[in-house]
This record gives sequence, structure tokens and C-alpha cells, in this order.
Amino acid sequence: MRFAKQQGVDLRADFDKAYEKDKAALGRVFRFSLNFKKLDQNARTYSQLVFNSLINLAEVMGPEQYSDIVVAQEPRVRQRIRDILYSRGVLSVPEKHRAEVEKQVREDFPKLFPKDYRFGRDDPLFQK
Repeated sequence: MRFAKQQGVDLRADFDKAYEKDKAALGRVFRFSLNFKKLDQNARTYSQLVFNSLINLAEVMGPEQYSDIVVAQEPRVRQRIRDILYSRGVLSVPEKHRAEVEKQVREDFPKLFPKDYRFGRDDPLFQK
């Protein structure tokens, strides 16, 4: 949150509003992702907060509404958020279980992870 404040953004307030189902606030949270240029501690902390928002808000709003907010973002933001969620949800499990987890994630969130989604596409933060 300190990193966000240094960027002139009150990310805590936007997260609080997002948890009250404010779609515009959640969009602002997502757009903030473009402030990260490397996967440092700030980016990892932010990524965990975004992943937690998926878990919590998809349960409250429903996965369709949450996915709709991601899909409505400009392409760079949409890719970045998808990459964050994918890395936390799929790449964090042991490699022998990834295909199974990826299949389930894509079935549970078809709008969020459509067939043409590819992790790290044109996103320097997630280049190998």
C-alpha cells in the first residue's frame, strides 16, 4: 500500500470499495497493475491481494461478474491481471498437477481464461 501511495494512488480505499462490489474501484485496482515493472516484493504482495480478490469477490459477485470486470479492461491490463491470477492459481501448484488445475480453472472461469489466453503474452513482467 505504501508503494501505491508513492504513486499517488490510495489502493487500500479502492480495495475497500471493490469489496463493497464497486466495479469501478475494482477496475482501478486492476489498472494499478501496470505500475509494476519487475516481480519484486511490491508486485508479489499486490498479486496476492488481486488473487484474494478473485477468491472472495467471485464468491460474492459470482465468477461471471468478476470476469466481466477483468474482460472490460484495456488489453494490457486484462493480460496483466489474467497473468497474475494464472500465476497464483496454476503456476503455484506442483508441476505434476498443473495440467489438471489449469483445466479446472479454465472450466470454472471461461471468460477469464478463454481458449486463446496464453500466459505472459506480450507482458514483460511475466517473460521467462
